[in-house]
This record gives sequence, structure tokens and C-alpha cells, in this order.
Amino acid sequence: MKKLYTVLLLLSVCAIYAQAGQVTISGVIKNATKDTLYVRSETSKKAILVNAQGAFKETVDLTEPGLYELYYGEDGTALFLKDGYDLTIDVDAKDFSKTLSFKGKGEKENSFLLMASQDVDPTDTQLATKMGMMYLSLDKDFHAILNKQ
Repeated sequence: MKKLYTVLLLLSVCAIYAQAGQVTISGVIKNATKDTLYVRSETSKKAILVNAQGAFKETVDLTEPGLYELYYGEDGTALFLKDGYDLTIDVDAKDFSKTLSFKGKGEKENSFLLMASQDVDPTDTQLATKMGMMYLSLDKDFHAILNKQ
């Protein structure tokens, strides 16, 4: 029985570490007025320092792939983060929602989230087609997370 508990404990620890990962987030905030931005999940919050030129770079530990929130002052957006992503975020603090852009590994998923969160004309069939095609090319873990919502 003692061996069974030891094996179960070992498997639990391995499962936790198998899901864990890291993501690198970097970028530049033009017209930066604050020295910190935050990445939050339901259970954690990571502060990322922004230098005087508006540049930032940080490695964030993840417990699992999923939806996170990025906040800078009063502005924010949803992020999809997964182990191995190397995401560059550029934005102008004077018009956060209209200037936010993503580059690097994780760009497609996060650009899709950004497009989906903006006000769009429901009769714009070109945009609907573009988003549909974009959705089909996204990461399988991203699909799984959205299907849970």
C-alpha cells in the first residue's frame, strides 16, 4: 500500500510539471506613463517592469496553457499563453485598443483574440471569412480552451 501511495504521489508531481511551462513576453509601449504591466490568471499575477523607453521583457511561468489577462493601467486584453511562446507586444498607451499588435510565436492566437474582442460589423462577410480561416489555423490547445468557455 505504501508503494502505491508513493507511485501516485510521483505521478501527480510529474503531471504538474508536465503541464508547467514558460513563455517570454517582450515589447515596447509607446508613450508609456506607468512602469509596470501585469499578466494575470485566475490564480496568479506577474508584474513586468517597463523601462523609461517603454521596453519590457520577462519570462512568465505557466501552470497550464490557457487564457490570461494583460493589463497596463486601466487598459487590458485577453492573452492565450502556452509553453514555448515567445510573444512580442507593441502598443501605444495613448490608444491601447487600436494600436495593440502581436508578433512571434503565439501571434496568430492572440491576434485572433484581439480581433474577436473588437467591435465589428456583423454584416462584414469578408471579416467573418477571414476570422473563420484564421480560426482553422490556430493551435489545438487554443481550440480546446475556447470550447470550454
